[in-house]
Amino acid sequence: MAFGLFKTGDDFYEEALDLVKRKEFEKAKKIFEKSIVKEGGKDDLATLMVAVLDLNGRLGESRVYRRAAEILKSSSIPSFEFGLTAVDTEKLALECELTADEIDTMALSGSGAAKQNKGHKLIELAQKYQMNFGQGSLMVPEIYNGVTTVTGLKKGLTLMAIGNECLAESTVWSDPKKAAEYEQIAYNYRRQLGENGESNLTRIKEYAQACTCWFCGRDVTGSGIHFFPMSSEISPMQKGSANRGPLESCDQGFESVYVCRACYSAISRRADVISKHYYDMSMRELRSTEARLQAQIAALEAQIVSVRFRN
Repeated sequence: MAFGLFKTGDDFYEEALDLVKRKEFEKAKKIFEKSIVKEGGKDDLATLMVAVLDLNGRLGESRVYRRAAEILKSSSIPSFEFGLTAVDTEKLALECELTADEIDTMALSGSGAAKQNKGHKLIELAQKYQMNFGQGSLMVPEIYNGVTTVTGLKKGLTLMAIGNECLAESTVWSDPKKAAEYEQIAYNYRRQLGENGESNLTRIKEYAQACTCWFCGRDVTGSGIHFFPMSSEISPMQKGSANRGPLESCDQGFESVYVCRACYSAISRRADVISKHYYDMSMRELRSTEARLQAQIAALEAQIVSVRFRN
């Protein structure tokens, strides 16, 4: 191989390939860029390598994936080697596009319709991963993390689970039973991924639980959302008549009564008003006492000064 100023594009290209195999990606990118500038060399392949290497250390930036996808799609090279990974150019371009969409979708915030839209987008992305990659490994995780177990199917299952959890979150305020169904679907996907899905099971139980409000008698569904347990002392007489209806109005240990959100918030707000009233009254009394003490101190100091002058 030539050295210094006498290196050709081919020399730089081969040097960069060796650096890629050693996973020295930052150095490899700079050498590939030199290969493109120099005469000779495989400029088209070097351009593809630079596009992929641009992802190094920036795997969470959607714009970098989109730029790589554009370069890959514009290339006429059907496949190339990246270290030990055989890369299908068209497939990697699609993977970069889907990953960019995934990053942007996961970053969406908001509740209600916004959360519902996020859920539907994630499910749509999941279907694209499964349809286009199936049991095949995704290339970016293999290139940068050495992971070959992230398949299109597995990625799809993960996004399906998250998407249905988003739908559950967007629905629970209006239809907790429907939200429980979405959580059940998400749980099934989690189980297929080998996860225990405990958080899903907890939400399924909470969303599906129903009660009769102890105060107003309304039937409500959705523990922690539409009704809450409130610590209370239930007398023996009340225990005898409690929980005789189809829905419970207190817990099995008779330590808490179930209260719908409307009653709970009304009680809480009234308690806040009462607390503020007594706080304001206490502060007024404290300031009044402080003023009296200051006056007494001032009077005492005046007496001391007067006595000193007389002596």
